[in-house]
Amino acid sequence: MSRTADGTLIGVSSTLAATKDAAGFVALTFTDVGQVVDIGEIGATFADVTTYNLSSRDVVHLKGSRDWNETPITVDNDRTDAGQVILRDHHNETKVDDRVAIKITHQNGDVEYFETLVYSFTSAALAQDTIYRANVSMRIMPGTYVFVAA
Repeated sequence: MSRTADGTLIGVSSTLAATKDAAGFVALTFTDVGQVVDIGEIGATFADVTTYNLSSRDVVHLKGSRDWNETPITVDNDRTDAGQVILRDHHNETKVDDRVAIKITHQNGDVEYFETLVYSFTSAALAQDTIYRANVSMRIMPGTYVFVAA
């Protein structure tokens, strides 16, 4: 069934799950990230590995290594928003190598959990008649993605 993304929430935790399963993530306390405008693609892409069969003239495609894609998030930049502060703190020099746990709750109750590093937290749209925004870039850490159906 098709649905809009309206009502989707994202939470962040500086504490990581003791176990990388639903129970481990559910045990965490997440802080809402406020004023989220957009959450980009979440998931992995496999490399296309090709080989050639001379007798049939076919190109054969196989799945290679898995790459957990960049997951961009756009927010209306709010330096007082507790969730944005956690993300910003994990981008700066003091916590630059520390992971955060992410919880994305969809309007139908589905939840996606994962751990990530915050690769960027940059200001955007600094022009007249625009909203002062920030672009946040994350990548899912292998072995940490968990989907829980409603």
